[in-house]
Amino acid sequence: MLVSSPNSKLNINLIDRVVNQCLDKVTAPGTPIPSTSSYSFITSLLTHKTRRDFYHNGLYEMVANIIVQNPTKIHVSKASAVLWSLTKHSHVHYGLLDFMADKIAVRDPELIYSPKTSFTNILSAFALPSNYKPTEDIYKTILESTHTKLCKEKTKFLLFKMLRHLFVLKYYPKHEISDWFEKYFKEALTSSTIMGMRSEFLDNIRVLYQGICLESKIEDCEELKQRLKPFVEELVAFESKEIESSAKSETLEFALAQGLGGKDFIASNLYTDFGHLVDHVVVMRKGGYPVPINRDASVTYISELEVPVDAKVFGIISLTRKDFCREPNLKKGDTEFRLRTLKSCGITPIAIHLDGWEALAEIEKIPYIMREIQENSSLSEK
Repeated sequence: MLVSSPNSKLNINLIDRVVNQCLDKVTAPGTPIPSTSSYSFITSLLTHKTRRDFYHNGLYEMVANIIVQNPTKIHVSKASAVLWSLTKHSHVHYGLLDFMADKIAVRDPELIYSPKTSFTNILSAFALPSNYKPTEDIYKTILESTHTKLCKEKTKFLLFKMLRHLFVLKYYPKHEISDWFEKYFKEALTSSTIMGMRSEFLDNIRVLYQGICLESKIEDCEELKQRLKPFVEELVAFESKEIESSAKSETLEFALAQGLGGKDFIASNLYTDFGHLVDHVVVMRKGGYPVPINRDASVTYISELEVPVDAKVFGIISLTRKDFCREPNLKKGDTEFRLRTLKSCGITPIAIHLDGWEALAEIEKIPYIMREIQENSSLSEK
């Protein structure tokens, strides 16, 4: 109850410390959980609004394990709610993902036809880790669900959120893409703007634009690409004004400048024509020779740079904790999508995990980043 009381007058840090100590004991390996209290415990977890910033690994593992180990005792709606709670904390439990996928595969009526089931949230859970891919029939069943029908009637902007998750999972339903954009896009854009969610909606459109242009095998969609492009440009124009002048990591920017021969060899905070933000751009000639970049202050897109025909463009992407799942520690699906579509538009991504970077000794940083560039440069020449 303390966890679910954000307005409590007690010191939050003290509350968290006490609750964590209690949960450490309750969820310790080998600690038996009475079956009579399991269901009520899960119900309590779901009915009380837990503070979004509170997280306990053992708690979520225990709850997920209870569901997986007692598939007939826990209602599927409770399992769905627990899965969404884990997803909001970037916590992946593969057993629970498989449990939900199996329920969808057998078309469990309490899941497929219930108006309370949010397949938008379930798809978000499937797309959270970069290494989880349900079978194609799972996606088809979701697209036929009551939830999808309700989205068409009431919450049309959620349709495009669903498409985003499907794209991250490398699934491109041609009929739905064409049909939904034709019938529901205009109203979804209007409603998201009214609700103050235009930027969030445009970010979804950016992902969809990148997927359609760079990864899907869909033909005859030039009209759709041209329709979406202005919205991506709108988002880029907005974001480019908000970008801080300083880099995400000053030590990374410094190491790049030192290793390459000066700041003239890097350009920071530029976008691809498809809306990817690249933290640092480096241009290399064959043989691993850096090329100076003559960047005008007004330049926003990488395509505006003068790049020699025999040179390769590399994008240094700084990855923060937000780009990784909380448990286990692997890249999120959204992050993997960004990197693979960036590569598809002709830029070789070099991802640097900033936590690992900052942990390096200063003497190690320049050799490390230069080795990454040289190795990727060699691979791109093969």
